[in-house]
Amino acid sequence: MACQKEEEVPVADEQLPKLTAKIDNVVWEADESIMAVIDNKNGENQLTIFSTNKKEELLSLNAINVTGTGTYTYATNRDENNGQFSRTWMQHYYSLFTDDFTLTVTKFDKSAKKISGTFSFHAEAAFDESVINITDGNFTDVPFEVH
Repeated sequence: MACQKEEEVPVADEQLPKLTAKIDNVVWEADESIMAVIDNKNGENQLTIFSTNKKEELLSLNAINVTGTGTYTYATNRDENNGQFSRTWMQHYYSLFTDDFTLTVTKFDKSAKKISGTFSFHAEAAFDESVINITDGNFTDVPFEVH
C-alpha cells in the first residue's frame, strides 16, 4: 500500500509593508523598518511615516489633515506637509527649504490600519545647501496607529 502525501496548500502571506523611492535616480528601499502614526490629539490627523534601511538612513514623510485618500502638498500646508531624508546623523535634507513636496494617499484602510500611496520632493541639506531629488516614491500597506 502506498502512502499518499498530503498536498501542501500555500498560505497567503500577509502583505508586508514596502517603501521605495529614487534618490537622485538611485533606488532606495526601506529594508529595516517602516511604520506610520496618525496623531489626532489636537484634531489635526497628522500623518508621519518613518522608514529606515540597513545603512541607517531615514526617510520620513509628514502630512496634515489625513483622514482618507487624497493629495497633500507643500502648497496646501507649508508648515506641516513635508519630507526629510537623513544619510547620517549629520546629513539631513528637508523639503521645507525647497517649497516642493507631494504625497498622495491612494489607499486608507481604517479597519486593517494600513495606508498606501506615492510621494516625491526635493530636499535641501541643512549643512551645505546641496539639493537631492526624491522621485518615484511609493509606499504600500504601511501599518499605522492612531493616537
